[in-house]
Amino acid sequence: ITPYVRALMSSLKSESSTLRLSQTYETIAMLLKSLDKSTQHSKAFTKIFKSLTNAAIKESRELESTESYAACDGLRIVTSAMNVEVLSDQSHPLWEWLSSFSAKGSTEESLLSAIHLVWILCFKASSGSRLVRYLAKSFLPETTRLCLTHKSAELQEASVRTIRCICSTCSADILQLVLGSAVDLLESKKGDENVRVQCCLLFGTIADVSGTRFRPFVRSLFPIVMKLMRDRNKECAAHASRLFSL
Repeated sequence: ITPYVRALMSSLKSESSTLRLSQTYETIAMLLKSLDKSTQHSKAFTKIFKSLTNAAIKESRELESTESYAACDGLRIVTSAMNVEVLSDQSHPLWEWLSSFSAKGSTEESLLSAIHLVWILCFKASSGSRLVRYLAKSFLPETTRLCLTHKSAELQEASVRTIRCICSTCSADILQLVLGSAVDLLESKKGDENVRVQCCLLFGTIADVSGTRFRPFVRSLFPIVMKLMRDRNKECAAHASRLFSL
């Protein structure tokens, strides 16, 4: 298998055609799917999988400049039919990145990579995807916390994009999970003006992408938003006022 892998990796480094690059990543994805259940080639699988994941995260982070999502699409091919039980086993290579959500002292870079990875795995997934549901339940509360409290604008933007992606197709209980996480943070950090502003923005984003699925939560959020409309921070008050015009 080594000569075959070497040829594919050489192609990735030298290829300039977007189409052929996409075809190479698709071939790598097909190879990984064939190796997934092979204990004989487990080391090869892990090495290639990590290379593909790193390339996909790099593409995701270069959202404005990249011409294609060839690596992201390749990674989705590998993970689209993944058994959730396989991913929940923390020996899976994906946990090299996903563990940043719970690890103490995680750097901004490692958190960014983890958030982008969740977006890659959820983007274009079907509304009933068990993988998306697992990722949402496991990582949305922490992604919401980072979105509302972290000082890095890049990390906040990546968090919002991931939350938007999941909430655009998720079920009511997942919406409840992210909204509940936001409300809890809002209550625990009342004195933090940035949290109040970011919370208003997040409510607006979720309402925008979830459409009619947001309606059951309006009654419980109404008194919270009314209070934010009278906030001493003018930016917060303005964003809260716009929520009722959505």
